[in-house]
Amino acid sequence: MKKDAQYKNTVEILTNKRLVADAKYNSFLENGALKESKVKELEDSLTEEKKNFEDGSYKSYGYDPELLTWKTFLEGTYGVSSDEEYKNIVLVDAIIADYKTKVNPLEQYTKETTGEETTYNFSADTTHPYWTLINNAMAEKSAQYFSVTGVHVLVSLYDDVYSYVSGATQLDPTEEGKWTAAQVAGAKELLTKVSEYLKEEKGTYAEKLDKLVAAYKSAPAVNGNALSTFTYGTKTIDLYTYKALGLTIIWQNLGTFANGSMVEDFNTVSKNVWDYTQAVEGNALAALTADSPVTVEEVDYSLNKNDVFASGIETKFGYHLFVETAATARTNLETEEGKPARYIPTLDEIQKSVSGQTVSTSVKTAISTYYSNYQKELSGDNFLAVLLNNELKALLTDANIKTYIDNYNDYIFENSLTYVTKDFLN
Repeated sequence: MKKDAQYKNTVEILTNKRLVADAKYNSFLENGALKESKVKELEDSLTEEKKNFEDGSYKSYGYDPELLTWKTFLEGTYGVSSDEEYKNIVLVDAIIADYKTKVNPLEQYTKETTGEETTYNFSADTTHPYWTLINNAMAEKSAQYFSVTGVHVLVSLYDDVYSYVSGATQLDPTEEGKWTAAQVAGAKELLTKVSEYLKEEKGTYAEKLDKLVAAYKSAPAVNGNALSTFTYGTKTIDLYTYKALGLTIIWQNLGTFANGSMVEDFNTVSKNVWDYTQAVEGNALAALTADSPVTVEEVDYSLNKNDVFASGIETKFGYHLFVETAATARTNLETEEGKPARYIPTLDEIQKSVSGQTVSTSVKTAISTYYSNYQKELSGDNFLAVLLNNELKALLTDANIKTYIDNYNDYIFENSLTYVTKDFLN
């Protein structure tokens, strides 16, 4: 840990020196020296901070000017011990703040106002690496979209009766040893029979499922009892078989949900079938039938207009039967004459929004959904730190410091960045 602290300090010192000395970062340089206006600004900052300290502004934070020296205040607050070091960290902060705006090429535009008319001249290049990264990220996120409405039936397994009654977490069938082979087969078989029941019996899903689930809860786990079976039409479901395996059953109205709302396996199946329905022209829900199923991982999913399309979806909660009642098509933004309908915002739309020009509500929503989070992280302190670290690493020969930088960058990507990944640096 002590060595890591030393490496951290070394990296910070070297990075700050590069920021101050290199005109690539430091726009306050003129002929190799700091501009007089910036020198004065730093002196003013120092004078003001000294006055704040001496006036007792930081007394409530434990820095009483009658008890502590200015040097002690600097060391405790800023980690420096002299006026020059203080001005240097203020300068570094200003350089970073200024440089971050240049990392984002969307900020490179000019605005001219003549009377009541305002015009914009955008200089950002669509081939700029920043825009390429943003555009790819937006396209990837857009491709993940789906929106469906429906209900589901869930067959689960609990440790014991107390766990079931108290609402404890169900046993995860994806973990070895939690479910027996007989219980897995029983859950899938039960859902198949529920599927047949929903297809053949009249009534709403709520009416049919309320009736079935109530019967299941009342059924004893033995044959021969009048409550052990559930009969509809000419068919019978032997409830006792599944009760004897310890299986439970519930149903829920899931409403409308989209990507990321459900656990991964449920999300994947919903997305695969949604993709299929969107590829079919006309009435996609009516087109996907038992005679025309879509197969995902060797399982056939079929759908009649208001019917069951998926069964036996395995998640950590158990096995699901999903009944889709509607599928929402992806909404395109306005279609301009001569241009195809689109879903993610264009560079021009993003530039206009960034510069304060008026854009439609749908464009604002698209920008917020598919651009803002990536832009925020790419122009933030964490990602900039990674960029500067990598540049510094290329100049170093010390293997230990290089390893420290790699570990630090790994930590940043794992803990501080949600949308930006290492792929952006490749």
